[in-house]
Amino acid sequence: MIRYSALLGAYLLSSVGTASAIDVDVGLASRFSYAHGTSNDVAVGAILELEPEARVDVNELHHLQLSARVRADYRQSWIPGSPNFETYDRISKPATHGNNMFAELRDVYLERRLENGLVRIGKQQIVWGALDGLKVLDVLNPQMFDQFILQDFDRSRIPLWSAYGDFTFGSWRIETAAIPDSTTHYLPEPTAWFGFRAPRYRFGAPVSADDSLSAPRELDDDRGTVALRVSRYIGGVDAQFVAVSGLDFEPILRREESEGATAAITTHERRTLLGMALAGSVSNLAVRAEVGYTPKRQFNTHGVRGPEVVSLRQWLVGVGLDWNAPYDTFMNLQFLIDRVVDAPDALVRPDRDRIVTVFLRRRFNYDVVELQARWYHEMDSGDDLVRVAAQYQLTESLSVECSYESFSGSEQGIFGQFRNSDLAQLTFEHRF
Repeated sequence: MIRYSALLGAYLLSSVGTASAIDVDVGLASRFSYAHGTSNDVAVGAILELEPEARVDVNELHHLQLSARVRADYRQSWIPGSPNFETYDRISKPATHGNNMFAELRDVYLERRLENGLVRIGKQQIVWGALDGLKVLDVLNPQMFDQFILQDFDRSRIPLWSAYGDFTFGSWRIETAAIPDSTTHYLPEPTAWFGFRAPRYRFGAPVSADDSLSAPRELDDDRGTVALRVSRYIGGVDAQFVAVSGLDFEPILRREESEGATAAITTHERRTLLGMALAGSVSNLAVRAEVGYTPKRQFNTHGVRGPEVVSLRQWLVGVGLDWNAPYDTFMNLQFLIDRVVDAPDALVRPDRDRIVTVFLRRRFNYDVVELQARWYHEMDSGDDLVRVAAQYQLTESLSVECSYESFSGSEQGIFGQFRNSDLAQLTFEHRF
């Protein structure tokens, strides 16, 4: 942590030395949400969040971005017991207070604008990819899954200490990222409301909400992530080419033998992802596509003596369509194929997932009222997630949202594992 602070401090001091005037803009977002489990008629979450932020414009070329989050959950169903952040790197780990509160730094970075681009150093989110809620190329930041995928990704995505560069050379745009932070996905315990209980997420273990498969965590010695994205417009189409080499945020379980004893260890291996994205428009339609290929990724299989590990190829292909439909309705349609090539029958997860998503949004009364509907469908298992929400802007700074999420399908599937976790939520948000 000291080396990152020292680097930022030295860079900031050199920037302030050239400043003619410093402009500071501060804000505070507060949010209270109550969630009720409709299947079991139980109070699930009562969460208060405070999110202070500040932007400091040192001069025309430099600015400092700061934000944090303090969260208190008075029901403790999202994260039962004392919050466990063992999947976080020590330089990014939130501070906890008791069993129901934690605080974390979100954005802490300094940005320097250049003649042909910018450089950004600090804790940040680096968002690549064009699809909405389907992660094909958006793999540079892990995610907090305590509320599954119900939160917006900009709130559930975990910022990492990184160095990011964005440069333009003629008609080419080149982006680079170097990430020494080894934080991985936050996966809640099986006893949490959205604890992963399907065998595919438990290294093949049977469905259970009562036990945990926690094991000592071990990382690859080479923990850093490096990434490159090259893009340009070709005939009106935005073409992007991506290469990422770094830590796989999804864990696998390895069994290691030492002196006649067998130990289970949760590991995060390295992987290389090569990808391409295309985005363009036709009339009032916006079309997007992403392809990701991992030539060597580690997966768990069922073995005679427990989980085993195999290295396989994986393809992810996604397409999306945005349409400004009649009656001022916005519609987004997407389709994703996740395929593991030449997978053995003993593979813990299915060798293929096919997911369809539909999103509808309509605003009324000069954007004071907004209605949303979202549907996720896994074609092979028949799983479904349906979310409907209505938001009302009470004042310029205060809004209220009512939402309902319903899950159905097989307990072995992505969404069906939560078929008894239907929720009704009420959220108030105020911004200063």
